[in-house]
Amino acid sequence: MRNYKVLVLTMLVLIMGRLALGDVIGPEVRDSGNSTYETNDATTTEPLVSLPIIEGFNNSTTPSGWTETVIAKTKADPALSYVESASHPTCSTPDEGSHFVKFNSYDCANGDEIRLQSSPFSTSGMSAVDVEFAWYQSSDGAGYVTEGVTVQWSLDGVNWNSGDFYGRYNSTAGWNDKSYSLPAGALNQATVYVAFLFHSDYGFNCYLDDVKIAEPSPTITVTPETLSGFSYVIDHGPSAEKSFVVTGTILEGDITITPSTNYEISLATGGSFAVTNPIVLTQSGGNVAETTIYVRLKDGLTIAEYNDEVINLTSTNAETKTVICNGGVTSPENPAMEATAVSDSQIDLFWLKNDNNDNVLIVFDEDNTFTEPVDGTTYSVSASALGGTVIYSGSGEAFSHTELESFKTYYYKAWSLDGSVRYSSGEAFSGKTELGTITSFPWNEGFEGDVFPPEGWSIYVAGGVNDAWVDGDGYQVAYEGDHSAKHSYKNVDNGCNDWFISPVMDLSAVNTPQLTY
Repeated sequence: MRNYKVLVLTMLVLIMGRLALGDVIGPEVRDSGNSTYETNDATTTEPLVSLPIIEGFNNSTTPSGWTETVIAKTKADPALSYVESASHPTCSTPDEGSHFVKFNSYDCANGDEIRLQSSPFSTSGMSAVDVEFAWYQSSDGAGYVTEGVTVQWSLDGVNWNSGDFYGRYNSTAGWNDKSYSLPAGALNQATVYVAFLFHSDYGFNCYLDDVKIAEPSPTITVTPETLSGFSYVIDHGPSAEKSFVVTGTILEGDITITPSTNYEISLATGGSFAVTNPIVLTQSGGNVAETTIYVRLKDGLTIAEYNDEVINLTSTNAETKTVICNGGVTSPENPAMEATAVSDSQIDLFWLKNDNNDNVLIVFDEDNTFTEPVDGTTYSVSASALGGTVIYSGSGEAFSHTELESFKTYYYKAWSLDGSVRYSSGEAFSGKTELGTITSFPWNEGFEGDVFPPEGWSIYVAGGVNDAWVDGDGYQVAYEGDHSAKHSYKNVDNGCNDWFISPVMDLSAVNTPQLTY
């Protein structure tokens, strides 16, 4: 029936003399052996459109100026539709707008093809034209390797040249941006057509969206676009350097790089760092080769955060690119502190000073409640200040805290302070004197500590090998508190006599000592 209709139509057109000058009508050619047919493109002389051509396919019908042509058919008609979502594979949203192009390769046979053709346009005087589009790639059907789309171009809409092929399959599903540069034969031409030739492998549907045909724009590329971690201690700037790389293509002018207020840039690094504002990268033939730019946080800044500061990269008619810088200037670093009890009345303090070799201020108290020093204010040794008592201020790296009570915890806080009397955030730590000889009475031990036996107590095993004295927590209700000392006969060797020995006590000043338990 399709041959008959074409024949009648051809005869009627010829008889009625309705063939317009410039029209080309191609006859349908059928291969009766496999029911596959090809259609020579039927085009009418159309007005040229200006670049850029931007098409989002955001209606349910073929866009104005675009045409569809079946190239090869076996069974079900190869067809394009303009949809909001689709299945096989699932695609829930367009790359942009409300609709996208669907090719029914899930339904039509292996080898079926259909062409989607743009309006004609001129490339006269143009040295480069790119075809950019969004192409949905799915992780279904890895074996359908010929299923996809080929970008084509033509000077007459009849004779087509094939460019790159873009397969449907990808291990990760989603929309991907693709770009094809028209070759020299399509440039500086009075009339050019671009088309997308869809090819079925009888696998899964193919999806296209967001087509743009245009001269490539001047482009600045920068990597990375964010630099973080710039830092230095007050009065010890500038910071260490970080860097980014910039390139330019199809430029109409040089690239100008302008730093923000608190950062500085250079083309050289290390001792050759030369502050330059702005840096100008000269283009050659429209290009700037890969160039490294070094960045650092300026010296002389006050203690503060310097975040979200922008380095701008500009060039004529190119999109401005930016590099975001994050960093800060800090107060002096804390000393690294350590406390070691050396007797029942002395705790020795040791520390490592910060990298700037700043002096150290140390305060102690007995309840661990400290306040913070004020920059510019000095605190004298022995003064009651900052929630405790100042015991040290100076450039040394050790101090012995003496005349302390036996078996008692003392709390400390230490700060670094620089030559301008600016203090660090402070490091808190503590120490506990040794038990020593007990001379103060009454004295009590409730076994409530985390360690058993308590400090100063010992167990002497007179026979056997296993200790019979253990923490009584969980065995029975304590007389007071939660813990007790328990003498156990379970899992203890026969004949074992364990002695639970108290700390040393000086009872010389006690007239009638009594032991209660």
